[in-house]
Amino acid sequence: MKMKDAIIILSHDFRDDGTPTEIMRERLDLGIRLFKKDRARYLILSGGKGHPSSQYDFFLCDKMKKYVIANGVPKEKILLENKSKDTVGQAIYILRDIVFPRKFHNITILTSDWHEKRVRAIFDFVAGKSVSCDYHSSQSATVPLDATIANEMKSLDLFFNTFHGVQSGDIEKIYERLRAKHPFYVSPE
Repeated sequence: MKMKDAIIILSHDFRDDGTPTEIMRERLDLGIRLFKKDRARYLILSGGKGHPSSQYDFFLCDKMKKYVIANGVPKEKILLENKSKDTVGQAIYILRDIVFPRKFHNITILTSDWHEKRVRAIFDFVAGKSVSCDYHSSQSATVPLDATIANEMKSLDLFFNTFHGVQSGDIEKIYERLRAKHPFYVSPE
């Protein structure tokens, strides 16, 4: 397998004490395993202060960084994204602020099994044809799949409605639409 420019781990919930939940730990452990197998030059950790309904007093990516360093990932190989509040924001900020400026061409995105279909659709739309995206997911035994998958599909429909008329891969137009129409991002950063 060819080495990727980066492996991206998408954040999930943390406990109030800053320790990862089981789902978050599963994603982190998968990313650490792949990184240690020389699957990528960098590890991108993505997560701001969380969804507006569950704001944390810390950046999720900082807690993720602490965990991966404690598990043997060199800090100079870690890149952080801390502006996002949800999956859509993660895709846009990761690509706009890290992947495109560094001219990365091939990335792997890590999430959970129940989240992968939506992640794939969002990242493929935002990346367009300029970045090759692979996907890996951790298996989650703790998630009630039927309700979760239905919610994921509803969220995906909202994504496509929000970005209707914007060309896939046009990162500046996608970013403008995020700031103008997505309820989590319409206020100033």
